[in-house]
Amino acid sequence: MALALATLALGAGRSLSVVSWNILAPTFAPPSRYPWVAPATLAWPKREAAIVATLGRLDADVVCLQEVEVALWDGLLRRFTSLGYSGVLQETQRQHPIANAVLFRRAALRCTQTESRSRALIAVLECARCGRLCGAAARRLGPPRGGGGEGVATLLPAALAAASADSAAATRREGAERTTGGADRRRLQL
Repeated sequence: MALALATLALGAGRSLSVVSWNILAPTFAPPSRYPWVAPATLAWPKREAAIVATLGRLDADVVCLQEVEVALWDGLLRRFTSLGYSGVLQETQRQHPIANAVLFRRAALRCTQTESRSRALIAVLECARCGRLCGAAARRLGPPRGGGGEGVATLLPAALAAASADSAAATRREGAERTTGGADRRRLQL
């Protein structure tokens, strides 16, 4: 399960924090596929609690999730709603059981538009304080190899430039800072 972190600088001292996580859909996590992991640890209720607790501690403004099991979305969203999030789930084709999702802080953001593609969900979010728009995209990079959960999914951490009238310039990216432990931190200036 890959976890990525980013901070989006909005200017004037304002920023948004973004987390992306491939949460490994239960469909891709049968105990036979991960024999070194205790079956109780792979069980969805335990993993769901750990995912919600971890993301609650990170306290990000935007959370992009990959490998969300569509049948479990309502329950997962209820848990995040209690932490102050709203969320959108990717529309899937042919009743595909796995999708991407974007969660966002209700107090700070509102979703103005979404677009679902075969492996991506794009959500346009508006900042409640400044009215600026930013985009969050959750996408899977490829199908899991062998039908299991080892396919890599990452965040296309957002910064779709949607400038306000006084700032019609496109998104300007400022350097990238690599960290250890699999996290990728980037500062993006709108």
